[in-house]
Amino acid sequence: MNNGARQWFDQGYESFCGTFPRIAENIPYRPFYVCPQCLNAFPESALLAGWLTQEHVPPESVGGKKIVLTCKNCNNTAGHSTDADMRREADILDFFGKRLAEIHATMATPSGKELPIRLSTSDGGYRICAVPKAAHPDAGKAVTTDLHRAALPDGWQDFRINLRFEPFSPARAEASWLRSAYLAFFAACGYRFAVRPELAGVRQRMSEPNTNAFTFRIVLPQPVAEPLLTVIKTPETFRSFAMIYGQHIVFLPLYGDTELYSRLALHSTGNVELSSESSYGWPDRPLFLHDRPAAQSV
Repeated sequence: MNNGARQWFDQGYESFCGTFPRIAENIPYRPFYVCPQCLNAFPESALLAGWLTQEHVPPESVGGKKIVLTCKNCNNTAGHSTDADMRREADILDFFGKRLAEIHATMATPSGKELPIRLSTSDGGYRICAVPKAAHPDAGKAVTTDLHRAALPDGWQDFRINLRFEPFSPARAEASWLRSAYLAFFAACGYRFAVRPELAGVRQRMSEPNTNAFTFRIVLPQPVAEPLLTVIKTPETFRSFAMIYGQHIVFLPLYGDTELYSRLALHSTGNVELSSESSYGWPDRPLFLHDRPAAQSV
């Protein structure tokens, strides 16, 4: 058993019992750990059996580190249903932001045939390198014929090349970012932050990743240097807890705020200047700051 996981289990048990003593009294075993996402309680035997695991937040594929303990079901479900979409979206953002030198795609010419390609940045533009061996020979011949015709006088007139990148679901990518923000703030703030009615819709959105229930994310033109958990003060529409990571700002409601996502839905798209009230930095382990007695006035 991982000693770090054991420590996080014990810390979670103490924090939950101290924050919600009446609920803890009704859980039939001691000690236990409550998964922050599904809110199910797991006995010590679940830790020994590997049903509780240290999770990367955000996913390791986009640079996340292990900072929180979740149940294996929540961890695995996210890995299968949303995290791959997050990675594919990140690849496209990185490529067109000139932070990724090459990306795989598919090229289609007027014949309608498709050919795998490698698309790379080159002297301020882009270079296409075909991968004919990865396609059916007929497709390679058809694309080559189209390109030869395009090389004729006026051959480029109305000539179109369509590029298709590895498909991903924007809704599932967003769900993965929302989950990352939720777990990062849980690690920083604890059960008092997570177990509250204002986040019921967030948990539902994480469990139903294909839906577009509400707006909660801004994608920045350029990534920030360091990840941050902060409290947005102004403008009023955006007053919230916010995770800033890479090119993403993900908003979660403040205590008692049931209108955040309604406000965001009414906000017109475009640039917005956000002002921070306070910040938590980025946790490297569970801190559970709001579960401490001195933080009960938050």
